[in-house]
Amino acid sequence: MTPYNSNAANDILHVRLFDTHALIRACRGKLYLVAGGELGPQCGLVGSTQQLEGKPLPQKARTAAKVIFVEPTTTVQRERQRRVLDAIALKRRSPGISLTEAAKRSGTTLRTIRRWAAAALETRRGRVGVRATDRIARDLLFLTDKGQVTVRVTNSRDASRVARYNNAVRRFLSHFDEEQLRAFDGKTLRVHGTEYRFVTDPRVLLRLARAGEVHFLDIYAPVGASR
Repeated sequence: MTPYNSNAANDILHVRLFDTHALIRACRGKLYLVAGGELGPQCGLVGSTQQLEGKPLPQKARTAAKVIFVEPTTTVQRERQRRVLDAIALKRRSPGISLTEAAKRSGTTLRTIRRWAAAALETRRGRVGVRATDRIARDLLFLTDKGQVTVRVTNSRDASRVARYNNAVRRFLSHFDEEQLRAFDGKTLRVHGTEYRFVTDPRVLLRLARAGEVHFLDIYAPVGASR
């Protein structure tokens, strides 16, 4: 994880600060702790009960804050993050290509990846690569027996499971091939204490597909989707 050094306004950052996960907003080159409120247009904190949150972080804390990821808050930012995550996933699947090439194929840049997903990167022998896993939160669309819902997974392993499941469902609906689905029989996805069961019953999947609940264009949920 790397220190945040951008002057961009109103970025919401998930950071590791003194061994604690914290939420920080960048405003006009300064960092504010915003666990209990929101920053107003003049960078003043609104609705906070902790005075510390209304003041810029001191230099010691600012230096110690290591960015895990930047939280997308608009549709444009969500699309930017999606391309970054696509590039990271591509690099993991194809370790022989450079991260710069993976970024290019995914419609983004290495600079953007550094900004939005610094915690997923590592440097080996002078070359920038990606870690085997990361803890970047992702809002994903997940298929339940009652239809599609939005879940927030907090690591790349769970995100990969959802992607593999979607591929298995796609395979079944296009070729009536149940083989890949069998790997998810009886399995669940645990998100913030709630368990979501992977749907593998062919009859249920066909019913959901006829109802228009199965979508394959994107596993990422849109900004503002309820969880």
